[in-house]
Amino acid sequence: MLKLREQELRIPIGLSLTERDLETEESQHHFGMFNTHEQLCACLVLLVEKRNERYQLRQMVVKPNYRGTGIGRLLYEKVESWCLKLGAHQIQLNARVSAKDFYGKLGFSEFGVEFDHITLPHIKMIKVL
Repeated sequence: MLKLREQELRIPIGLSLTERDLETEESQHHFGMFNTHEQLCACLVLLVEKRNERYQLRQMVVKPNYRGTGIGRLLYEKVESWCLKLGAHQIQLNARVSAKDFYGKLGFSEFGVEFDHITLPHIKMIKVL
């Protein structure tokens, strides 16, 4: 999953995952979708802070040749269902502005104003469950 996230989210903008980025990997939940050949097609990271009832979607990525197939939506729906079982009332994320329409179709609403993060414009989005 790290390789896919690195290839599709970081390298295209001239960055790489750092040791600091990786420090919290073990405390986060990782989800993936695989094809019939057991190759990773999509993945995402979810940060869960139960004491604050905070569920934050992070680094969702779908391989380019699988975009538009519905696999990203399916992955998100599985994760949302899992969050509901844990008692989540909302999920939040910081979306790249280029991806905000995708998240809007999943029921997320924009919250606040655009801001720059890792060299790209982002917008905070929230979905009440």
